[in-house]
Amino acid sequence: MNRRLPVLLLVAACALPFIRLGLGEILPWDESLYAIRADACLKFGAWLDQTQYAVGHLYSATHPPLGVWLIAISKYLFGDSTFAVRLPIALAASASVFLLWLTVRKMVSQNAALVAAVSLSTADLFLVLSHRAQMECLILFFSIAAIYSFLLAIERDRWSYVALSGILLGFGLLTKFAEALFILPFILLLPWVLGKPRMIRYVGIIIAVAIVIFAPWFMLMAARHPDYWTHVFGSLEILREGNYAPSKLAWWYYLNRLLVALPLIVVAIFVSGMSRSFRASLAWLVILLVVLQLIGTRMPHFAFLMLAPGVFLIASSWNGLMEMRSRKRTMSFILIILAVAWSASEQVRMLVAHRLVWDEFHIPLIGIITVVIALAMAVFFWRAIQGRTKYA
Repeated sequence: MNRRLPVLLLVAACALPFIRLGLGEILPWDESLYAIRADACLKFGAWLDQTQYAVGHLYSATHPPLGVWLIAISKYLFGDSTFAVRLPIALAASASVFLLWLTVRKMVSQNAALVAAVSLSTADLFLVLSHRAQMECLILFFSIAAIYSFLLAIERDRWSYVALSGILLGFGLLTKFAEALFILPFILLLPWVLGKPRMIRYVGIIIAVAIVIFAPWFMLMAARHPDYWTHVFGSLEILREGNYAPSKLAWWYYLNRLLVALPLIVVAIFVSGMSRSFRASLAWLVILLVVLQLIGTRMPHFAFLMLAPGVFLIASSWNGLMEMRSRKRTMSFILIILAVAWSASEQVRMLVAHRLVWDEFHIPLIGIITVVIALAMAVFFWRAIQGRTKYA
């Protein structure tokens, strides 16, 4: 069973995006806007530019069309259904978990890779957005695939993997341009992490190949719509100023979202003797946090960008946790339980944020059952850490 358990956990992690995938209807705004653009491809042959048929024209047609193409192909193959619209995103989400496991296994260890894969697949942001026809999980897939290809290029010193990494980055930029740029800090640090800093020269080639992939579509849109860039920059300015969906949680919004999504990230506090992968993951996460703080708008799908550096940081910390002294392991265990409790207790978080008054606070039966299960798991986890078993 010891050998089968990691395989079963990985399979379960990769299967989560498909559970209840076709349930319900297409949701308003982002999901429905992409579905309408996909219909324009199928019904009117508007594969390159769906502006004429999109809601609000350039309002919902500024993002590149690769994700829209995948949705359209899925609808063509499997019919006009909620399942077909969401299937490409679920496939990308599942593949992201597997590619993350492959990448971390090469950089850290097999146990850390399993912890990272399960942490990603069970994050609330991942579970929500892997079940919606939005572009975040596609960006995550292309980003992790680009990182893994670049890792292979550095290991084997082969140009084909460099080119593949550039193509994958280009696909990400052809899905959602600004958000796909979030992997650049880690791409730049990866040669140093692997002990081959001279390989950073490959980054220029990766970026050049990516430009060749995504630039033609943007040139086409600029030629067809003289106000295209004005509209894009105007939308970015609205987001930067926080005029779109501002949050009352202010500066700690993204830190809170990170802890809720990845409670195991608290293990990073106890790491001593930081490895290169730990430093690179931490730098990547801090850079993203700084950039997100400069944007006045607070939105969950922006916080989704922190999942990749967050799980890399967890993985880089995990082996150190297993090697800690007994007292330090006890402290980390207590903090992990508190972090998991905070992650699971939405009503407590709402009380702290003053979005719920005490008189409205209640714990339904399902909440009591959840607490009992969590306590049982806590006892098991405690014994596992004390015994340093692989079940931890």
